[in-house]
Amino acid sequence: MPTSVPMQPHVTIKGASNSTEPFVQSARLWLDAVEHKEVALDVLILQNTAQTGSLVLAIETAVSAEGPWTTVATFGAGFCHTTKYFATREGATSQFKRLLRWKLDRSDGTLANRKTTFRICAVLKA
Repeated sequence: MPTSVPMQPHVTIKGASNSTEPFVQSARLWLDAVEHKEVALDVLILQNTAQTGSLVLAIETAVSAEGPWTTVATFGAGFCHTTKYFATREGATSQFKRLLRWKLDRSDGTLANRKTTFRICAVLKA
């Protein structure tokens, strides 16, 4: 039976005036999908104040916390929307490994003075 868990409860992230580094989800909230073969993610972006360039919300995966981390999905955060992503770990075309996390970055390399509100829910199936 599928299990629904919040991968990221509603959060608002505001870049400082000199922000250039991407925001990465806190390790305590990473999704450990070791017991699951399928994951569906529901991504809802409620607010985005980017004026130029575009914000990118990436979903990354790794076998361990040390990495290496690989991007398995990206969501443009230029407007409010809901997107679903489905992945499976079976076979040679595995799309996710054990851990999943999000990373917020900008295509133009700066997060300065940008404010974004979003949430991610995960549905896990063994």
